Amino acid sequence: MSITGAQIRAARALLGWSQFELSRQSGVSEISIQRIEKGRIQPREPTQAAIAKAFIKGGLEFVDSVGVLLRATK
Repeated sequence: MSITGAQIRAARALLGWSQFELSRQSGVSEISIQRIEKGRIQPREPTQAAIAKAFIKGGLEFVDSVGVLLRATK
């Protein structure tokens, strides 16, 4: 799965997470998250997986490489 910086920003906004909170939830450094979101670096697969896992655990779904959705709660 490839996650874009724009998807990360959108996902954080949906959950109300700061970059610090995403860092805490994913184990990825806050500076790396900042650089990924700004397009300064392309994250490696393990980094993308850690970020995706944190967001999925938070209740999100990724839509291809273009979007992100908040899952409906039951």
